[in-house]
Amino acid sequence: MIDKLKILIVEDEALIAKGIKSQLLKMGYKRVAIAINYNQAMLSIKEESPDLILLDVDLKSRHTGLDIGNNKEVLNRIPIIYITSFSDAKTLKEIMKTNPKTYLSKPLRYAELEVAVSLALKDKMIKTVNLSYGFNYDFENRKLIKNRVDVHLTKKEKLLLEALIRRKGEYVSSKILELEVWINGDMAESSLRTLVGNLRKKLKPEMIVNQPSFGYKLLLVKS
Repeated sequence: MIDKLKILIVEDEALIAKGIKSQLLKMGYKRVAIAINYNQAMLSIKEESPDLILLDVDLKSRHTGLDIGNNKEVLNRIPIIYITSFSDAKTLKEIMKTNPKTYLSKPLRYAELEVAVSLALKDKMIKTVNLSYGFNYDFENRKLIKNRVDVHLTKKEKLLLEALIRRKGEYVSSKILELEVWINGDMAESSLRTLVGNLRKKLKPEMIVNQPSFGYKLLLVKS
């Protein structure tokens, strides 16, 4: 699923770019390219049509990341996540003019990067995903279906299931799940464990596997 999505990193600092690429590969994204300047970025955009651009604002050259974000090949056509060490009002105002998905401050926190990328690409996901035991999940309408019958999920149960589906077959850390489900951070210590328990009751309990002291994964087994 996510291994088909193309991500372009535009970053002039090699160590940062390689670190981001390594993290994206660990997350399951297989088609990740790096451009270090405006010309390389625009060539990659025209030839590869990425699904998402991770864009450094300051490329230390005549053209900035904002020039890329404002280019007609990109503006309102390709989702952007800006990466910046600037937090002044003027820079943020210019960033917002290009309608990005979000922006991340340097130094990057990889947990925040993972959440931002997942949310930015959620509209690119396959519309309906076949799970197991007769379950399907309709991303477009956000419905869990069992043998053509809707299974009621709460808002947070949907967010949790979607987060697990996006990394289908991979363990997702509890920290990442908490960030994606409780966006405002308002949660009790046992909230995730309780939510997982409730979702297991609506699926098959064995479909969600726990790795102690780390997190959970959605296990797809033959029905």
